[in-house]
Amino acid sequence: MTPINATLVIRASADSVWASITHFAKYAEWNRLTPTIDGAAQLNARLGVTLAPTGHRPIALKARVLVAARNRELRWCGTGWMPRSLKVEHGFRIEQRADGCRVYHSLSCTGWRANERLIEALRQAFEATNMALVARIGAAPEPSPSVPIVLAADAAASLVMTSG
Repeated sequence: MTPINATLVIRASADSVWASITHFAKYAEWNRLTPTIDGAAQLNARLGVTLAPTGHRPIALKARVLVAARNRELRWCGTGWMPRSLKVEHGFRIEQRADGCRVYHSLSCTGWRANERLIEALRQAFEATNMALVARIGAAPEPSPSVPIVLAADAAASLVMTSG
């Protein structure tokens, strides 16, 4: 599967972004992709993750935190309950800049359940999550030709989001 990637430019501190992406108890309020994560944002921690593809039943995963670097990166990898049915890697990488943060959001899925229909449903939830993250931090950037918010589904296609 081609990974789903997005770059968000957010006028907020890395601390604010980190606080939002690691406060799993509040995910149901804004995160359409993974509304439930049980566990801690700590290296090698075990997580119970619920994926919520748009228009599909929720998918339960057992996951492990691969990277938990405060204000820089959170990444986990999870698998479905059946061997080789579904493997999901999901992460946020944060770069502090003078005018805010650049957040790189990524998702990749492999396995026999990762068909086109599921991937499209995950892509929709992924994009809704990106918009909600920007809104939640409360620092939605002004549209700017020099610093757009780009949601790139793959190398061939991209969507430029504007606020308002």
